[in-house]
Amino acid sequence: MADSGIYIIRNLNNGKFYIGSSKNTTLRWRKHRSELRGGCHGNSMLQRAWTKHGEDGFVFEMLEAVGPELLLEREQHFIDLMDPVANGYNICPVAGTPVAQSSVTRTHQNKSELILLAKSGASKPLRNVHPLADVLRGYTDKERYAYDAVFDAKIRKLAPSWFVKTKDKKAVLLRMAEREENRPINRKHPLGRALCSYTLISEGSYDPEFSRKIRQLAPHWFRKEERGNSSF
Repeated sequence: MADSGIYIIRNLNNGKFYIGSSKNTTLRWRKHRSELRGGCHGNSMLQRAWTKHGEDGFVFEMLEAVGPELLLEREQHFIDLMDPVANGYNICPVAGTPVAQSSVTRTHQNKSELILLAKSGASKPLRNVHPLADVLRGYTDKERYAYDAVFDAKIRKLAPSWFVKTKDKKAVLLRMAEREENRPINRKHPLGRALCSYTLISEGSYDPEFSRKIRQLAPHWFRKEERGNSSF
C-alpha cells in the first residue's frame, strides 16, 4: 500500500463509504481501526455502522496514490465525484475539515451523556443494545486506545455497579435475599436495576434460573409484581 494518497473505507453490506486522505495511509487505517474497535471514532455515522456490521463488514482501499502536496485537491475531486456525504459516512463535503475537531466534540458529548446516565441511576449501557456501550468500554478499559483515566475514575464513582461483574452482582443479591434484607429499590440502590434486569422476562439480561432461586428466597420482594405492578 502506498503511503500518501486518497483512501476509501467501504461497507460491504450496503455499499456506503468514507473517503479520506493521508500522507501515511497505513498508519491512518490503523488509527481508524483502533478508534472504531474502541467505540470512540469521531465520525459517529461510521462508528454506528461499524458497531452494527462488525469489522469484517468493512474494507480499506486506496483510491489514488498522490504526493502530499496534492492530497486535499485530489480528495476534494473524489468527494465531488462520489458524494460520500449523500452516499456514505463523510460528514463534511469539504476536504481537509479537521477530523480532530469533530472527534473532540463527539467525545465530549459521549462523556456528558454517560455522566448523566450514571447520575440518573440508569443501568449500564449494554453492548448491541445501547449506542454508548462500546464508547463506555473504550473510555474505561486501560487496554483501549481511547482510555481516559480521569473519566474512568469519575464514572466508576458515580455508578460503581456498572463495573461489578454480573456473577458478583447476583451473588450479592442472593446473600441479601438469604439475610431477609429489604429489596434493593430501582434507582435508589446500586443493585436495584440489576435485580429487575435479571428477574423480568422483558429484560435483555433475564436469567430464569437466578429469577427462580431469588424468588424462592425472598418472595416478598416480588409481591407487587405478582399483583401486576412491577414499577416499584
